[in-house]
Amino acid sequence: MKIKNKIIIIVFLPILIVAGLLSTLPGHLPQIAVVKRDIASVKYSEFERLEYLLQLDRFLYYKSKFVEQFSDKLSKEIIGDIEAIGLQDLLDLEIDIEFLAKAQNYDGILFQILKEKGSLAKEEEISWGYNFLKNKLNDAFVVKWIDEKEGDFSVGPTARQNYLNIEVPAISKDGATMDVSQYISDRTTRAVFWESSEVGRPIEFHLGNERVFRKHLAVTGGKVLGEIKTVARNYNKIYLVQYADDDTAHLAITRVNGLDRLEHLLYEINLENNGQQMAKQVRVFGDLKEYLTVEEKRLTETLKQLPLADQVFIGQKRYFTNYFMAAEQFCALQEYFNKHPNSLAQVPEKQRKQLIKLLAANKVGEEIDFLKQASFLSDLFDKYEKELSLIAGLEQFSLESNAFDVSDMLIKSESGKVYRWRFVSNMWGDEVVPLARALKNSGHKNINYIGTAGALPNKGLDVGDIVIPKHACDDVSCVPILGKPVTPKNVKSGQGVIKVSSPFLENYSWVEKASSKADEVEIETKYLADIFSEKEDNLKVYLLVSDVLGSHQTLDNASSSARSKAISNLLMAIMEGEKIGFPDVINQGPSSSAGLEKMSKKVDPLYAYVTEQKVGKNSTAKGPVFTTEFFENRINLAQETLYRINQKIIQEVGFINFAINKDFVDGKWNPKTDNLEVYYPTEDSKVIAAIEKILAQETASLQKAEKTLLVHGARAPPDDSFYHFSFTKTPPLDFLLEMFSRNAYLKSGLYQETTATGKIKFKFLPTDKHSTLCSGDFCSLAFFAPDEATKKFLTVAKKITPEEGRAAINGLTAGVNPRPRNRNVLREVEIVKNLPNGNLAEIVPEIGDGGTLVIKMRFTEEGICNPLVVLEESYHYIQILGQAWGNNWPVIDAVMWAELSWNAKAGNAEARLALLQIEMDMVEYIANRFLASPFIRGMEDTLGDYLKARKVHLEKMLAEATSMVKQKEKEKRKLWMGQRTFFDALEKNKEKLDFYIGRNDRAAVRKLLEAYLPWPQMGASEVTAWRNWLEAIEHPGEKKVVAFRGLAEDYVPKGEKGPFLMSKILVKNQGNYNRRLRSLETKRKLLGFSNYPRKISASTLSSFFDEHASSPLASSFLSFSNYRVAGSFSRIIDKSGGPGMNIVAVAIDERRMIPNAISSFLREDEILTPLIVFPDEIIALVDERELGVGTFNEGDFFAKIEKKIGRKLTPAEIDGDTTDFIKNSMTYWQKYIKPPENIDVKKFGPANEQTCAQLASLLLK
Repeated sequence: MKIKNKIIIIVFLPILIVAGLLSTLPGHLPQIAVVKRDIASVKYSEFERLEYLLQLDRFLYYKSKFVEQFSDKLSKEIIGDIEAIGLQDLLDLEIDIEFLAKAQNYDGILFQILKEKGSLAKEEEISWGYNFLKNKLNDAFVVKWIDEKEGDFSVGPTARQNYLNIEVPAISKDGATMDVSQYISDRTTRAVFWESSEVGRPIEFHLGNERVFRKHLAVTGGKVLGEIKTVARNYNKIYLVQYADDDTAHLAITRVNGLDRLEHLLYEINLENNGQQMAKQVRVFGDLKEYLTVEEKRLTETLKQLPLADQVFIGQKRYFTNYFMAAEQFCALQEYFNKHPNSLAQVPEKQRKQLIKLLAANKVGEEIDFLKQASFLSDLFDKYEKELSLIAGLEQFSLESNAFDVSDMLIKSESGKVYRWRFVSNMWGDEVVPLARALKNSGHKNINYIGTAGALPNKGLDVGDIVIPKHACDDVSCVPILGKPVTPKNVKSGQGVIKVSSPFLENYSWVEKASSKADEVEIETKYLADIFSEKEDNLKVYLLVSDVLGSHQTLDNASSSARSKAISNLLMAIMEGEKIGFPDVINQGPSSSAGLEKMSKKVDPLYAYVTEQKVGKNSTAKGPVFTTEFFENRINLAQETLYRINQKIIQEVGFINFAINKDFVDGKWNPKTDNLEVYYPTEDSKVIAAIEKILAQETASLQKAEKTLLVHGARAPPDDSFYHFSFTKTPPLDFLLEMFSRNAYLKSGLYQETTATGKIKFKFLPTDKHSTLCSGDFCSLAFFAPDEATKKFLTVAKKITPEEGRAAINGLTAGVNPRPRNRNVLREVEIVKNLPNGNLAEIVPEIGDGGTLVIKMRFTEEGICNPLVVLEESYHYIQILGQAWGNNWPVIDAVMWAELSWNAKAGNAEARLALLQIEMDMVEYIANRFLASPFIRGMEDTLGDYLKARKVHLEKMLAEATSMVKQKEKEKRKLWMGQRTFFDALEKNKEKLDFYIGRNDRAAVRKLLEAYLPWPQMGASEVTAWRNWLEAIEHPGEKKVVAFRGLAEDYVPKGEKGPFLMSKILVKNQGNYNRRLRSLETKRKLLGFSNYPRKISASTLSSFFDEHASSPLASSFLSFSNYRVAGSFSRIIDKSGGPGMNIVAVAIDERRMIPNAISSFLREDEILTPLIVFPDEIIALVDERELGVGTFNEGDFFAKIEKKIGRKLTPAEIDGDTTDFIKNSMTYWQKYIKPPENIDVKKFGPANEQTCAQLASLLLK
């Protein structure tokens, strides 16, 4: 062993001894003097201290790994002696730094230290032949210096650095359930924080991907000096960077893609601060919220270009890949040796026996653990690869991002059906949010999450267990996990999993609190459970126990097969659940997208794409072809120059009006021949002066970029061949690249990725879709997107500011006079980053807390700045409220609009037609009233042309929609007529509807109603309501509504159990009571269409409720109210000509008592119940037609009711409360009528979906 190195010992050892370092961490060491110099004079020798500390950190890391490996093989005394070895022991040996740099020497160093400490350990005991780890360590804990020749130290004009100063959170190792130091050493090294604390080196964090970091350096005059290489290669990159205006090199931690990751990394600073006072703040570059929003939009657009996956698997991606690859290799080997059985004898004996065993197992249908056999099959396949069937590749495509990578495989089931399974690698914390939202936005419902979790102590969980949690929690709340998972072998059902943003927070005090909620701790599940929380979502969570908190038991230390065995069991259970059988993965064919991807590794995909566009059969592309490198260099030069200019304009003026040529935005720009042209239009003389001054300062940069970029100054563009944008903060560095790449390439199947060095590259996507992405200036408004002709006129509208947009909405809608029942409706105007499907604006109904209908007007930042978008949405708001002065109004009530929106979303053709009719009404109204409005002054011609084009398009759509509705009406009528034979049989039955009602036979009543209800004619809301009503009929709940009905001359039938009630559609009819149920279909058109003309023709519950209030002749509902109102409908004239009283009180399940706030007679507090009231729901009835006039006594009547219900009548039940009544109405709609997202109105009947034959067997007895 080499000792007493002259350089290290003379320079460092005395300093350390004086400092009195006694622990495993370096002590208080003198700071290295910072030499003032130009950036070009950087000398790497000043970082020798950092390199030495990294070597020490590496050895201590190895020591801890040695203890983990031999803790059950060596005596406790020896293990204790090894654990006690600290940094001072290394220094006392005066080890040569070159000797310390080789991990193969570490066993000898360990033994030498133990020997000098008097340990009983023998030299042969302190020996670990794990050369894989040692070789891996030799490449870690080092600084990979960047040769000065590789980088350009010359710096041109620089942009101002924009960053936030973030407080470093206080944290302690006390009570930690893990080895904090070893964890940090593995991921980021402790040495970087030790050295930073010694010399006061600034630490900065960079949010976003590698390209964001590299572009930051490019515009701020920074350079990477070196990269700190860590053991964990899939962690955050750590660099030493130097800025031209700063004498001190900075420690830059990059690729931070989430707040959880940022918080976790911040903790490391104080956990490994060498006992010194660290800086209280660090710099954070980037807007994480903006980055995640853009990432979500980008991923959504990409996923919408891809085929929809049947199953998505997040986590443990490489195990899936290895499993299926091993299965395919096995199939290839089996096929070869079946054709060439004699060749089997040439396989080495050990491998031959193992292969024969696998072949025999497969022959009899036994399951094969392909993860366990993966290494064996891979070796054997490689040996015979030339003779075997070619495996072109299993992944149909692959995409890579900073935080994760994605690939697809096509899996064939036993029945021959092909499924697309999408695999995603693991992520950290809220890094999963943009992808999860993008998956949901693009229609993915079946999500499988396979994560690793720490088990809380004393929960009966062991390392390697698979746990299925029931709910996901954080410190505030828990949410259920809604999916239906499979159950692999030895699976354990967990109470729940709790989220914590960093394992450093998992101290024993936290564990004690968390144990009441959960069995495991993990980061991502809670985010996924919050996002996939709808009924139609199928999120299945499987957590692999990686460690038990507070113990040394970890998955890394367990047997090497522990993880693969658990995942194999899970994989086989999933395939069994999906009826996959033997894993049959479809290989990529030579003409598939995989072939394109394989080719793209040899040929520049962008060059190939541009070439194809130029020489293709129907090509109109012009100009020379170009490579990705050329394209990137040109656009980088342009956007870096513009970034500096824009930053200065924002700093000086506070906003930017920005015009850019349409060819660029539309993706038609050729970097070899075309210029990117930019204007800064303004009429403000001060702004003009400021911009011209800034452009003068950037003259040199503009001249350098003149082959690509032409900036014309502070004036308006000469014609309409430019798009206009407005910004209140500096647009991102890659603003132009993202815009162009999305519009030019993504829609054509090219996906942009970022390389490890921050460059861009393109990949071919497996898509045959044409893009429906917006062009950046207009997508769609209101209910239906316009065609190209309409879009053309909208894009030329002058731009306004967001403040002007909001003011215009208020001004345009100020004169609206809503119907009284709509006066409680709220409006919310919200400006959002983006909307689904690229829309610029949307109006959606929401029912808020407390039972208030909210009209949500959402605009993107582009939408609120387009006056025609604002105009159209404002008028839709007026339509929805419904003017009080006009009967010829398309929407009678805001609730009706909400119901139409829900039904159209569920696929109802009649509702879709109604929304088109509303859209046409908008066009006609604006044309008649707004062409002279000051708001559109100067745009009259544009608006007129737009409205003409819009009307032509809508007329076409209306014709198609009307034809569809008529066709569906025929189909529905045919279906209904086909049931007449069934109805004839029911109507011959001895017992009819009135008989079943009269004896409270709720089950029979429900079955009859299910048979006769016109399900095919119903929209989603009506189907939802009737399913709830039918359930309440058969199984009434405890929550009752007490209400009254004035019977006047009503017919009150009497049954076996007492009197009951029926609606007019049953009473005012002919035939037996079963036959009268046919009127639910035949008289449907009589209800829901008022006497005054209306522009739409959709039968909805809201229109039924409105019509019932004024003309209940053919109504399916019975009216109830408070006692005072009911009393006014109770008076009769007896035979002697005197007044009489006829009133009934009922207590009915709240699900069947509908507060009708749609009524034009709001003061009546009308409550509707569908069709019938059972005898056991009538709690008091006075009929003076039988008892004689004057026999009614109010006190006695109330007393009888209160005795039945066991409480006093409330003031609202007696006298009413209109305010609460309206709120109660909307709450009712939310709970019982608003259709769920996944409703299938095509299925017959309610939730049990009984067929006609089943109903017949139940009723025809």
